[in-house]
Amino acid sequence: MSVSARPRSAEQSGQPGAAPGRPTRPLAVTGGIAACAAAATGLAVLTTLTAVGWVTAPHVGLGGGLGGVLRTAGLLWLVAHHVGFTVRGVGRIGMLPLGLVLLPGALLAAAGRWVVRAGHVTRLRHVGYAALALAFPYALLAGALAVASRTPVASPSLWQAVVAAFLLAMVAGGLGAARGLARWSRLAGLTAAGPRAIVTGMLGSGAVLAAAGAALAAGSLAAHLHEARAASDALSPGPGGAALLLLAELGYLPNAIIWAVAYLLGPGFAFGTGTA
Repeated sequence: MSVSARPRSAEQSGQPGAAPGRPTRPLAVTGGIAACAAAATGLAVLTTLTAVGWVTAPHVGLGGGLGGVLRTAGLLWLVAHHVGFTVRGVGRIGMLPLGLVLLPGALLAAAGRWVVRAGHVTRLRHVGYAALALAFPYALLAGALAVASRTPVASPSLWQAVVAAFLLAMVAGGLGAARGLARWSRLAGLTAAGPRAIVTGMLGSGAVLAAAGAALAAGSLAAHLHEARAASDALSPGPGGAALLLLAELGYLPNAIIWAVAYLLGPGFAFGTGTA
């Protein structure tokens, strides 16, 4: 079954000026273009933020000048996909900001919508093909970036970059593609009543837990505001660095909520060995 859409001929569509039998680009090519655009846009945003931090906080050396900025932006792009990395002399870094996933997720959702529009995908059952056409080249780009971003100090995980990018592109791109073909109400209506009720209940209970965790995290921050301010002042970030530090803190906000929920439910959490 081919899902690379071919527009109908002038006789079939009734549209004057349509070239009879003229094919559009294959769906795989459309997905590759969308993957490159999503990756490039995300990298451009993170490179800009990294360059701002480099200029406003020159005492925090990135090493290698502009090349160091680009490699750091590449590492941040991988971190946004929740790709862990190993730092020499420190060990494995896996406590990554969940909020940063919103950037590539939003870009991939937009890319998925563009794929179904540019690829003339018109049926919901073909959304999986559109998502796969986006996810496969996106995963290859992530793997290439993981190799290019390696430094003597930090080394991102290659396999994790490929797998995480593929899964995120499949989920976010697939949702964007489906949303490009139908409204959420129609998509929800395609689900059977039983599973839909289960999902609704899970989302509702999750929202209650998230609200409780957010309240606990906010209370803890208010109680330890002096220590948090002292830690921030010790970094001497400057105006631009302070703005970037605020963005980093917002990126870790979902992590803080999850940790607070874990504390409320009893298991608690740990930052590393012996910190539970």
